[in-house]
Parts: sequence; C-alpha cells; structure tokens
Amino acid sequence: MPQLTYPNCIRRLYESEVNGEAIYSTLLKAAKAERDRYYFATLLQLESETKAWLQPFLFRYHRSRLHGAGLEAHGAPGRVT
Repeated sequence: MPQLTYPNCIRRLYESEVNGEAIYSTLLKAAKAERDRYYFATLLQLESETKAWLQPFLFRYHRSRLHGAGLEAHGAPGRVT
C-alpha cells in the first residue's frame, strides 16, 4: 500500500481528476441525447476545475519530481512519481 501522506494524497487525487477528465470527455463525444451531453459536459467541467484547484498544491510538494510520462495528453503538466 502506498504511503498515505498529504503530498501523496494530493498526487493521487490529481491523477484521479485527470482520469475523470479523460472518461467524461470520451463519454461526451459518444453521447447521443442532449441531456446526456449536458450532464457529461458538467462533470467534465467539474473535473477540470478541481484539477486546476489542485495544481498549486501539487507543484508545491512535487516540483522536483515532475516529469513528462503520460498525463500531458489530458492537460496535466507531467506524471508525479
């Protein structure tokens, strides 16, 4: 089990927001009904705003450990290891 520290929890939360963005973006593209597009777009916006809110905390605790290994495709600055 990974160590449960504040910086690790922020990293995991940020990564979950990136994954959520990818999921809701895909669902939005596949949605057929207007109501479904509205719901998926709203959830996508929530994921994006939460990710933006977490970035200052992520950079504060992981600045020296960021490198580009996969999350950039979803708008992230790089995967935190």
